[in-house]
Amino acid sequence: MAVIGCHSAGIAREPCEIDSLVVSNEWRAPLSFRLGETFCDLSFLSEKESLNPVDPEVAVSLANSKVVRDSGLVLSTSVAANLAVLSANAVRSSQRRLAACLKALSRTDEALLRGAKRDANYWVLSASYEFASAWLYSLEVIPSPSHLLQRMKEHSKGSGRNFEAFAKGAGLEIASRKECGDRLEGLSLLYDLLDSYQAGVSSQPTVTDIGFRIVRAKAEHLAAVREHAESYSFLGGEVVRAVLAVDGSVRPGKGPRGRNNEVLSSLSDERRGLLSGRLVRELGLERPTQEVQDALELLKDRTAKLARRI
Repeated sequence: MAVIGCHSAGIAREPCEIDSLVVSNEWRAPLSFRLGETFCDLSFLSEKESLNPVDPEVAVSLANSKVVRDSGLVLSTSVAANLAVLSANAVRSSQRRLAACLKALSRTDEALLRGAKRDANYWVLSASYEFASAWLYSLEVIPSPSHLLQRMKEHSKGSGRNFEAFAKGAGLEIASRKECGDRLEGLSLLYDLLDSYQAGVSSQPTVTDIGFRIVRAKAEHLAAVREHAESYSFLGGEVVRAVLAVDGSVRPGKGPRGRNNEVLSSLSDERRGLLSGRLVRELGLERPTQEVQDALELLKDRTAKLARRI
């Protein structure tokens, strides 16, 4: 077993969950649970995968992990092997995130052309997080979701325009206690929707239930210490993931292009009424078209410059 994530990087806050990686030759789905006041996320890898991960982001995490128990020395060998190729895997991770950013920017353009303001809001928000991750990976830094703004500030020397591109794309200029509270409330409704679509709901807490408890604990902690921009940044990343998860649950048979390009306009269509206009506003996805356009142009510029560098 090894600890990964913000605890292994030494930047964890009190409410941060403990992310652990377990090497097991028996396949298991990821597991989240609560132990007293601490939340834990367990991920599982086979011995073969731990020594030569297919996913470069997993390889970067392993290279930065802290081994807890390793009787067979598998993880120690894995850490050493992945450290040796850390730079190459960081570049691969950055390139993959940059490709996702370019796809989201293209979808933003398409949405603006057809006058779908909500879709444009969603995709420029998605692009900003992919860009931030691509930038950090290019510096061999792991982009922890609830520490993203902190990590970017620490590495923004000489890259102020990159930081500005992310901040504008993520709408951080409006971050405040109220906006964070509204976004958290909107996320609670999205998680309720996800809960309702989960098969085999039992009396035990569901994955989404535990997931939202973690989100709420982090947001409340950041509010208490008045880190509203960090909180809004963190919650924005959760909005991107939760909206796509809801869309995938509601329309599982829809093709990826049809589902993804109109993800928000479909969910908030007046005839279906799944996501109300008020909920869309609470999630921060009703910014004026000109703000979205400005963020889009800046992200395009910085993405092109980062692509040339890596």
